[in-house]
Amino acid sequence: MTYGISVYYLLPLALISMNLGLLLHVFFMILMAMFQGLIMIAANVQRIVTSVVTHLLFSIMVWEKPSIKALVVANLKAHSLRNRGTNFIFASAIGFTIFLLAQYKLILQQNEMDRMQKSGTFPYISTSYYSMLTPEGIEPILSKNLGKIEAFTWISFDMKRVFNDR
Repeated sequence: MTYGISVYYLLPLALISMNLGLLLHVFFMILMAMFQGLIMIAANVQRIVTSVVTHLLFSIMVWEKPSIKALVVANLKAHSLRNRGTNFIFASAIGFTIFLLAQYKLILQQNEMDRMQKSGTFPYISTSYYSMLTPEGIEPILSKNLGKIEAFTWISFDMKRVFNDR
């Protein structure tokens, strides 16, 4: 219920009111839910993954005796409860690392935006859709506002990017 309220009520509220703190809290809750989901998925597929990896390894390692494979499979079954705990810790560590990287990226983007707001920056328009930003569409707008614009220029794209996009 909390997840639904945060996504369907708090997220639009934060976007409309431009409340960055609330927006970051909502994203934090979404990331924590994703983290919890990653751990649940890892716990549910642990047995399947271990059996597939075991069969793959022993199909590659043909020099091993069949008794070694039987011993490994028996040990995996006998220690499945302990392995579940180990997999939980591993999934938590991987999920936490992914979570930290996502938070770090958000913080870097926010710091860049704060720096640009405080010290100012040159306005720029860019797009990955080359057909949307054409000189024929932008030139009339720029020529009407020449009193407000000091100067403008066009920077072309790399030709490899243009031809690979089509």
